Amino acid sequence: DFARSEPETMVLLDFFLHDTQHSPPIIGLSAAHVLHKDLEVLLDQTFLRYLHTHSAQLQLLRVRGLDFEVIAAAEVPLARLLLPEAGGAMGCRVPLLSLPVGKSAGGEVVGEVQATIQIQASAFAGLARTYLTKHKDEKPGPIGLDGAGSS
Repeated sequence: DFARSEPETMVLLDFFLHDTQHSPPIIGLSAAHVLHKDLEVLLDQTFLRYLHTHSAQLQLLRVRGLDFEVIAAAEVPLARLLLPEAGGAMGCRVPLLSLPVGKSAGGEVVGEVQATIQIQASAFAGLARTYLTKHKDEKPGPIGLDGAGSS
């Protein structure tokens, strides 16, 4: 499918209550997308619950002119940010999985996402500790303690 030219791709990020963020389009099969975003959030129970139970969603898009199609996706687990030893920062690698296209069932590992997330707030560690104490009986979302993440 890429015999004549390499594809143009871009990455989308869905995180918390923010609008979808995106990288600029780039050319190439082994392209390294860099998506650096500073997003403001209110450090409250709603945000802490989101971190405890959700993952950041990433999608790889193939761009064709003004059209695009989602060709792969990844989830970056966020619960580890709440752990005291994390200090509101984490780095992990998660698989980029193909999506069903035509006769392909999808789910094949087609790449890897390296993510770094940091919450810059002096009060975050105390808020996270209080939240975890109050919700110790609730099952968190995937933590990926080995740095690889899981879903």
